[in-house]
Amino acid sequence: MLANGKCPRLGPAEIGAMQAGGILFGSHTCTHGSLIDMQPTEAFLELKRSRTILMALLGRPVVTLAYPYNKQNSTVRALARKAGYEAAVLGRGRANSRWTNPRALMRIGVDAHTTVEALGHLLTKSRRLAGL
Repeated sequence: MLANGKCPRLGPAEIGAMQAGGILFGSHTCTHGSLIDMQPTEAFLELKRSRTILMALLGRPVVTLAYPYNKQNSTVRALARKAGYEAAVLGRGRANSRWTNPRALMRIGVDAHTTVEALGHLLTKSRRLAGL
């Protein structure tokens, strides 16, 4: 977070350079507002606008979404599908199964400090919790 209380955002040039380097981008909405706290029409417009802007910037389809604050419900998942998202992720850390809703996929947190050994432990633990 910056001193002014705002989070830094990537500019178009940075996004283009990262995409050229192999980074794939998905949507996280435009305003980062809680989709479950919006009226369905507003939430749909937020999802659609974010996807449209990002596709124009990237020059390719955007089919994935990360829900702001991990807040989602069946209405938001249906709106995400209607807006054209094929998959969406939550922040909860466990493995997915073939029965996991593609618009409610789980993620395992990995950052620059995660060692290979720690990642192996996270994957083993999450597979065990998912019954895989």
